[in-house]
Amino acid sequence: MAGAFCVELQKARRRHDLLFCLLVPLIVMLWTGSLLSPGPDELANAYSALFYSIPVANVLIFPIVMAVLASRLWDMEVKGSTWKLLYTLQSRRSLFLGKALFGIMEVLLVTFLEMGGVFLTGKIYGYTEAFPISQLFYLTGCTLAVELMLFFGAFLLMLLAGNPLLALCAGIIASLTGLFSAFMPKVVSYFVPWGYFVPLGTYEVANWDQAAHTVTYGTRPYNWGLLVFTVVLVMLLFYAAWRRVQKQEV
Repeated sequence: MAGAFCVELQKARRRHDLLFCLLVPLIVMLWTGSLLSPGPDELANAYSALFYSIPVANVLIFPIVMAVLASRLWDMEVKGSTWKLLYTLQSRRSLFLGKALFGIMEVLLVTFLEMGGVFLTGKIYGYTEAFPISQLFYLTGCTLAVELMLFFGAFLLMLLAGNPLLALCAGIIASLTGLFSAFMPKVVSYFVPWGYFVPLGTYEVANWDQAAHTVTYGTRPYNWGLLVFTVVLVMLLFYAAWRRVQKQEV
């Protein structure tokens, strides 16, 4: 597995994966951070607004991002079915685990950079609201779980289709349908797993004063049940991908 992981690391350098993983969180934070005006009332609720906006932005961006990361892991192997040759040179287990571990590390990097950007955004824009550290830890866990679910879903599609096009198309469709479900009743969002960023979020609009153009945010309890269900989905998709690798013909 160590050899397969080193190969993926060398391939990632040529593909500039690190730059891609850096740009995605930067885009999310610039987008969500720019939604707030610099007025004192807005700065006093800025972290609440940011924690409310991030899951919505994630729904739109990360289904596509995870599809790109997963498809790039197999891009060389699907060209000319070279994975068949690799299976004669190394075990299926080492190849699969090397790619899966490298993909997980990329997802972790993207997640932690985004969550670190939350704190950095507050410092740059001078947020006056107290920083919700416990909410940050919860948001980090939820974001990571959903991103891993999206990643291994795209990972499995790559193995089934042998072509990155299906995974990328699925990512685009998931992005659009996930965003649509975010504005539907909460019960509807439970049936759209790729949009779980929003129902797992704890911040909601408590009051909208249209005349004064001010928003007051409230919080709801942590959705531990849905988070556990998401983790179960991650494990099921991981196992399904592993079984697919075992059944591929040489």
